[in-house]
Amino acid sequence: MKSIFLSLLSLLLLASCDMSELDNMDQLPTEGLIDSRFEVCYYENDLAQGKCDSVLVSIFGNSVFKKNIDLNLFGSSMNCEVDGELELIPFGSLEHCVPNSYDLLYSIQEGSQTIYSFRMTAGKDMLFQPVSTIIEDQLKGYRHLLDGKFKINYSEAKEIAIANGVDIDESLLELIKDENTKITGKSSYHWEAELEYDHNSVMLLLIDAMTGKTHNEVLTL
Repeated sequence: MKSIFLSLLSLLLLASCDMSELDNMDQLPTEGLIDSRFEVCYYENDLAQGKCDSVLVSIFGNSVFKKNIDLNLFGSSMNCEVDGELELIPFGSLEHCVPNSYDLLYSIQEGSQTIYSFRMTAGKDMLFQPVSTIIEDQLKGYRHLLDGKFKINYSEAKEIAIANGVDIDESLLELIKDENTKITGKSSYHWEAELEYDHNSVMLLLIDAMTGKTHNEVLTL
């Protein structure tokens, strides 16, 4: 009788944590055993990651996601309420907390190298999204890249950037959505790296993702 009661209680607690969204039912507590993490429904790291992963699968597709997208636990965190005060807690920590928000760091891998890192954020509702619409557009571009739709991959863009004077140790090399539809007739993407920087302006090197052609662009700060 006691085991039945505990089992029912655990399922009620799990339901209040929206455990119906989990794909693997083997993550549920066994009969008669209540996982202490669910006593207050304070935090479920595999549920939170599962919700975030599902958003990324919708962007990248399942195959690309499994092969090329990794969660960086060391760079991920939660903003939690601990003893009435807000604290930044590492994501995956077993410390008891009530999350107010999540900040998960992911990386995109091409072969053995990391070619881009980005953040996914959510409130306590775990409704994850890229940290900005700019990042969301970039992720769509990286999906095209990993699907082989661009002729200039990261390694080739890196070689072009170095040949044009970019200090690759000091500058990021990112795939950026090009909104200049007046020229192309449609939105496209280019690789972008920083050539020079001062307090008033920054000179960027832009590399066409299809042709490899380059041009410089100066942004006034």
